[in-house]
Amino acid sequence: MIYTDRFYHGSSASPPFFEGWYFKHRKDGQVLAVIPGLSLSDSGEEAFIQLIHEGGSHYVRYRREELSVDPQRQLIQVGESRFSPQGVCLKIHTQKLTASGCLHYGPVRPLARSLYAPGIMGPLFLPFLSGMLPRST
Repeated sequence: MIYTDRFYHGSSASPPFFEGWYFKHRKDGQVLAVIPGLSLSDSGEEAFIQLIHEGGSHYVRYRREELSVDPQRQLIQVGESRFSPQGVCLKIHTQKLTASGCLHYGPVRPLARSLYAPGIMGPLFLPFLSGMLPRST
């Protein structure tokens, strides 16, 4: 488990490991979530972009080498798609999916933090609470 606000942890990660960035967009009742990320497992490693919308989900795989992250600028690039606090530019062309275009964001509002919500994951992200989660038998 990683307990830090560092923007990118994957440069020195080893399997099993997952890191992703969640970009949620909403307009007129329509929702599109775009998640670029990195997945490392014993069976392999890959960068990816996942798109989630009311009609379903698409998962596009990339080689790990196609992921670049600039933590200072909070810039993520997967293949030809780019993600930052200023917006998202998608350029995805596969046999099953074509998604292209840019969304530009206005000013970013910092995340409000408190003892009960130290980060985006909320209180269950606190290390001392991990033993309180239900376990399946």
